[in-house]
Amino acid sequence: MLNTQHSTLNTQHSTLNTQHSTHLFICLTPLHLLIAEKIIEQQKLYNVDLITLTCTDNDKYRYYYQRVTKLCQNSVYVNLGRAQTCKSKYKITELRKALKKLRKNYSLCYLANLKHKETHFITSHVGAKNYHTFDDGIANISHRKVDDFAGKKKNYLKKIRYYLRGIKHDAYTYLNNTSRHYTLFPHQKNILKNTYPIQLINSDKSIKQDLGNKVLKIFVGQPLHEIGVDESILKNIIQSNNIKFYFPHPREINIIQGLTYIHSNRILEDYILHEIQKDPSIRIELHSFFSTSLILLKELENVDMTAYSYNNVPKSFENIWNIFKENGIKVIHINENIYP
Repeated sequence: MLNTQHSTLNTQHSTLNTQHSTHLFICLTPLHLLIAEKIIEQQKLYNVDLITLTCTDNDKYRYYYQRVTKLCQNSVYVNLGRAQTCKSKYKITELRKALKKLRKNYSLCYLANLKHKETHFITSHVGAKNYHTFDDGIANISHRKVDDFAGKKKNYLKKIRYYLRGIKHDAYTYLNNTSRHYTLFPHQKNILKNTYPIQLINSDKSIKQDLGNKVLKIFVGQPLHEIGVDESILKNIIQSNNIKFYFPHPREINIIQGLTYIHSNRILEDYILHEIQKDPSIRIELHSFFSTSLILLKELENVDMTAYSYNNVPKSFENIWNIFKENGIKVIHINENIYP
C-alpha cells in the first residue's frame, strides 16, 4: 500500500515538474531559503520564481536570498518592517507591488508556514491550485494536532473580513490541496502527510576524521522573549559550561551584553559544515534550548550537543525536548521557574 501511494505521488510530481511547469517558492526565513535551494537543485526544477518576506531584514536573509535568486527567473524581496509591528500589519500595498513582478499563474506553490497571513494573500492572488509544503523547522514534528500547527478554522465573520482584504485562502487551503511535503526529518512523525525527504547535509561531510584537542563551544540562540527565558539564566548556562561563543538566531534584534557573538552570513548548519571543512579534526559542542539545528546536525560525528529544559512551558516545547531525548541528544533540566 505504501509503495503504491509513493508511486502515485511520484507520478503526480513528474506531471507537474516539466519544462513548461512554473513554480513559486514563498520563503519567510533563511532556513526556508536553504530548503528551497535544495528542492530546486535536487528536483531539477525549471521556471522557478521566488518571493521572500522578512520582518527582520539582515545580511543573513540577504545572503540566502541572493543564493536562491541564481536559480530563479523572477525574484522579489519584501521587507515587512520591524518584528514588533510586523505581526499586526499585512502590508497589503507592498505585497501588491511585489506580485506585479511575478507571474499571474503557477503550476505549483511551495511554502512552509501555513498560518502566515501574507502567504494567504499571495496564494489568493496567484492562480495556483496545487501546493507542495516543506518543514518550518522543528515545528512540524513537535506539534501533535493539526489545529495547533495550522491554527483553528476561521468563523464566518472572520472569513468575510479576510475576503474584503483580498485574502481567500487559509492554512486549510494548503492542507486540502497539498500532494507532497518535503521534510528534513524523514524518520520522525510529521504533522503533515505525503512526506518526501530533502537533504540539507551531504553524507560525505559527516565522515569522521581523527579528532584533535581543539574544541569549539557555541550556544545557539533564539529570541529570548519568544521562549520566556531571562538573560541572566542564559548567561548562567554559558558561564557554568565555559561556552565561549554565542550564535544568534536570524530573528534576534537585541544584543545581549557580555557575550561573544559569532557574526556570519550563514545559518548555523552551513556555518558548522564550513568549520569542519576548514579543520576536519575540530570538535564542536552545541548548546541550546530548542534549536532545530540540534536535530539536523546530530549525525555529524564532530559535533556533541546539549539542550536545556525548564518548567511551565507550552506542550509543544516539551515535545521538542522529548524528540531530542529520543534522538540521543542530552537534555539538562534547569530547576528555576523561568517561564512567565
